[in-house]
Amino acid sequence: MFDPEYTNNNIITTWSLPAILIGGPPKAGKSVLTYNLTQELRRLDIQHYVLRANPDIEGDWFYNNTHISTVNQIVGEVREYRRWTDPFRDGVCRDIRRRHLPLIVDLGGRPRVEDNCIFSACTHAILLLKEGDEQETQKWHDFVALNGLPLLAVLYSQREGIASYTEQDSVITGTITGLEPYAKLYNATFDAVRDRVIQLFNTFSLEELEEHHMRTAPIEYVINPENQLHELDRYACSWTTNLLPLLLEQVPKGTAIAVYDRATNWVYAALALHAGTEPFAQFDARIGWITPPVLRAGELQKKDVLSIATHTTVDGIFHIKIHPYHNYLDYRRTDELAFPEPPPEHSIVISGELPLWLYTALARFYAQWDVPWIALEDANIGRYVVIASRTASHPIGKTLPSFA
Repeated sequence: MFDPEYTNNNIITTWSLPAILIGGPPKAGKSVLTYNLTQELRRLDIQHYVLRANPDIEGDWFYNNTHISTVNQIVGEVREYRRWTDPFRDGVCRDIRRRHLPLIVDLGGRPRVEDNCIFSACTHAILLLKEGDEQETQKWHDFVALNGLPLLAVLYSQREGIASYTEQDSVITGTITGLEPYAKLYNATFDAVRDRVIQLFNTFSLEELEEHHMRTAPIEYVINPENQLHELDRYACSWTTNLLPLLLEQVPKGTAIAVYDRATNWVYAALALHAGTEPFAQFDARIGWITPPVLRAGELQKKDVLSIATHTTVDGIFHIKIHPYHNYLDYRRTDELAFPEPPPEHSIVISGELPLWLYTALARFYAQWDVPWIALEDANIGRYVVIASRTASHPIGKTLPSFA
């Protein structure tokens, strides 16, 4: 249970970092609200992390992606894995409790008694409810009350109409409209909720959090991709593939590297390969500083950990599709993982909803075979991005069409 007296404003600890649970019945718009909140926080350079505490895989890529066919393809491929399991629940509970940044926790719409561990690991709650569904409303209030979570807002989601709210005892109560997929929210209720979240997440400044994390960095040379992005293009809001070669030109090759802050999977993986055989570390908001695990070749001994499908094309491409069976991979159990060797002189393309640490590990794993080139799927753009190459036809940063 959250203890407000546990927070020490001078010392950064897990419980001094807020974790806001966003809950409510299915189809109320929780993921849309979460997406809009995180976009605003990023715009204002407020450090945080969104933890999707549900297996529906609707992350940022789902709302950023303008390629609807790509979205439908990915959702269809992983449909059988979109279910709650005990390993998924245990992993989420553990990640919230060991957080290294303020969290927004996007919880699914059908909590069970077993999910109390998720509620109890959070510090505050926002409820997004539906008018007329008193049973669901009471259920969510009961979960929040049982776990002693202070409410930031109780909102009723409406498709149409005018958003309005009142504030009493520091709780925002009212209606919010426009929570449709891909929608950008512009209304007074959203602004009030956003401001309350900002106030809570500003307990520690960006500089304080970074200084705290830098003190424990395992490698002296630390790269912040956000800073590098703005040095390369001061008007850029996100990484584009043409900037990848320019980034690598700025970083000494074959040097130990630590990477901190937000970036795409292909930026992280390219930097991991750029370090060569030197140490590489990356910051994970759920775990802290980690190194990509050393992977082994072979067959999985436990078939319920990963789904791995391979396909070899006639033009020499070895395509690997990977998805965690439980929508979760435990970094502490990477010794259970094994991956197929590529055929000789075949290039590698890798796709899947995977943690960044596995993408960097896979990049280093397949680079051992001196393959012609390696590309990773970027679900945000619906294409593959070349991260390593020894062929002129596929330079680093080149984008490739989907390999269905």
